[in-house]
Amino acid sequence: MQPTDAPLAESLAILRPLLGTWRGRGQVTFPTIETLAYEEELRFMARDGRAALWYEQATWKIAPDGTRGAPSHWETGFIHLTSDAQIEIISAQSSGRVEVLRGTITRAPLRIAVASVVQGNDERMRATARRITLDGATLRYEMDMATTRVPALQSHIVALLSRAS
Repeated sequence: MQPTDAPLAESLAILRPLLGTWRGRGQVTFPTIETLAYEEELRFMARDGRAALWYEQATWKIAPDGTRGAPSHWETGFIHLTSDAQIEIISAQSSGRVEVLRGTITRAPLRIAVASVVQGNDERMRATARRITLDGATLRYEMDMATTRVPALQSHIVALLSRAS
């Protein structure tokens, strides 16, 4: 069964356009690291009509020849709607970091904007904020973060993804 064919809880209907696999490239920046380009795959799946979406995000560095290089980030989690316009994302990352993010969801274009309310297992992290915007066939993913060394939220990731065929 394809993710777009999976039974989706009626309460999650607004998220149906996200279902499936998205691929593209992005850029990582932050005052304490070297700017680099990366490749990303982001999957959203429904299962058994449950009132949550599962997601998986994986990234790879881009090798000097422009091809996919070494793995760089991997996370997975769940997305819940807590009300018509409120959303919660629970994230577990391969580095050991965990987060709970809460915020809003709007339609036309579909836009999710969340900020961390819980950060765990990474003493450097102070806060994160994420935005996912689906406009036509393009999914834009953005993440800001604040750390002990950079205490104000700063842009960290911007990626443009397209639906994989």
